[in-house]
Amino acid sequence: MIKISVVRKYGIVDILFALLYLSVFLFILPAYDTTARVLTLLFPFMLLAGGAFMVSDRRWGREVGIAMAALYIAITIVALFLLAYTAGYFKGIYGPLGKGITIVSYMAMLFVVQLFGLWPLFQLKALWPQGRGGVRQAAAKAPVQTAGDVKGDSGKPAGKAQARGKTRGRTGARSAGAESEKDQ
Repeated sequence: MIKISVVRKYGIVDILFALLYLSVFLFILPAYDTTARVLTLLFPFMLLAGGAFMVSDRRWGREVGIAMAALYIAITIVALFLLAYTAGYFKGIYGPLGKGITIVSYMAMLFVVQLFGLWPLFQLKALWPQGRGGVRQAAAKAPVQTAGDVKGDSGKPAGKAQARGKTRGRTGARSAGAESEKDQ
């Protein structure tokens, strides 16, 4: 079985999505205005270039993947804002016809989230650096203890420093609550 790095996997999927977006924007929903055509073809070509860079497994592949995911999340947010503005405008101006157009705009918002927003979120989560040793793995292994779990000398819940066993009494010995926690 061939092992493929996470960056390469997401690069391959980015290329597939870029080809899907290009086919949609060229054949199914072509733009006839020059500015709209440039914009609708610019983003799939950027995704294609970023995916090719990630597949080549270069030094900055992970950062390119994160940047592409952030770009597409930003595009999704802008598209949702524009569709919400359109829905509100038509609902306020055109009465019953506007309500129908508003429903269509809401449906378009759902499609935008599905087609442009979900994949970049998964990609961003997978490619985001985890730090040394993996933040998620370290958090999963660490026991969770609250300050109220350990009682101090007076029987009241201990403070954060006392719960960790870092307080010293008048004689310099550890407090009784910290010793009993250590013994357990």
